[in-house]
Amino acid sequence: MKDSPMHLKSNNCLGMSFPFYVSRDRIDIYIDLHRHDFVEVEYLLSGHGYETINGIVHELRPGNLSVLFPWSCHDLRPDSDDPLTFIKVCFNMELFLEGNSPFYQLRDIAFDLKKPPFVFFDQDQQKEMSEIFLFLEQEFSSDFAFKEMMFFAKITELLVRFDRARSQNNDGKQLFPANIWDAVEYIQQNFHKDITLKDTAEKYNYKPEELNRRLKSATGLDFAQLLTDIRIRNACAMLIYHKTPISVISAQVGYKSEETFYRTFRNIKGMSPINYRKKYAGEYDLVFPSYIDAKIIFYIHRNFKNDITIADIAKQFHYNENYLSDILKSQTGQSFTEILREIRVFHAASLLLTTDDPVSKIGFDVGFSSNETFLRVFKAHYGCSPSEYRKMHGKVENM
Repeated sequence: MKDSPMHLKSNNCLGMSFPFYVSRDRIDIYIDLHRHDFVEVEYLLSGHGYETINGIVHELRPGNLSVLFPWSCHDLRPDSDDPLTFIKVCFNMELFLEGNSPFYQLRDIAFDLKKPPFVFFDQDQQKEMSEIFLFLEQEFSSDFAFKEMMFFAKITELLVRFDRARSQNNDGKQLFPANIWDAVEYIQQNFHKDITLKDTAEKYNYKPEELNRRLKSATGLDFAQLLTDIRIRNACAMLIYHKTPISVISAQVGYKSEETFYRTFRNIKGMSPINYRKKYAGEYDLVFPSYIDAKIIFYIHRNFKNDITIADIAKQFHYNENYLSDILKSQTGQSFTEILREIRVFHAASLLLTTDDPVSKIGFDVGFSSNETFLRVFKAHYGCSPSEYRKMHGKVENM
């Protein structure tokens, strides 16, 4: 494997109001080792050859589906007398990182690095897979209503089929030693912390230089490059999809210095974080709206009596805690604590009118840890005390 694969930047699937790009590519010459700044889903319609992905060679024949993420380094070697014809679908990796994206729930497919990035569908399944890709090719050229939602639905189907097939066909052999992928997953999950090559190497029983070499072989990137790539990619998702201040984003993705963040971002993306946000944020408002999932509010209503925190909800629904806090604030104008308290006093008001329980008991029943807090929050919301609320609505206080 080449030490430094070419890095192909997004040129088709970013900067468009429609976030997908579909192409039919005929390849009759060797394509050198490279990686993409986007996700590429490639399906082979015809031809024969070989593909190397992260140092692993596999045969290409009709029915092959490869899903290539930004850490996938690959080349293509067609037979001289049998060129390769692919249908390719490209889209931004950020769609797996943004909580409101339909792909967010599929991010385990992206980050399950121990499974192979390719699969072969047998003849019985090839017809169905070909029909999906041909449909996407035709849909891409159309101006039909709900086009983007159709793409999200069809690509979701492709990714689920891909993951199920590779899980069933995996013979248990790892493409690389398991702890190399464990190390990559560790970096993916802890990029926002002050992690180092030395500490990560010790965690997985490597010398630092050996871990760097193995990371390079597995992903095309050494530790520092991989960590920077992950941090900037997550920063891009936050810049595009919600309005968190850039200084906060810088800290949330792991930079101690905002100046370092700006310099690194500009080196990788060719523009400042401010200009990146200006260029792309408005376009993606058209793709899917930013909204609070109703199931989160429903979850709070179901659990308001318990001592729940925003960290609990973030974990329950696989959100980043800071991201969830920002979205709640931007979409409702309230913090999590304010939302929870409003829901609690709403239920308290109902209990005041439908039960004879003392005010103090109701306060504790709806989740307040002190009677003083309950009285203060209730009065701030309803403009009167719980006892006055009862009297105003014809209910006599039971002492």
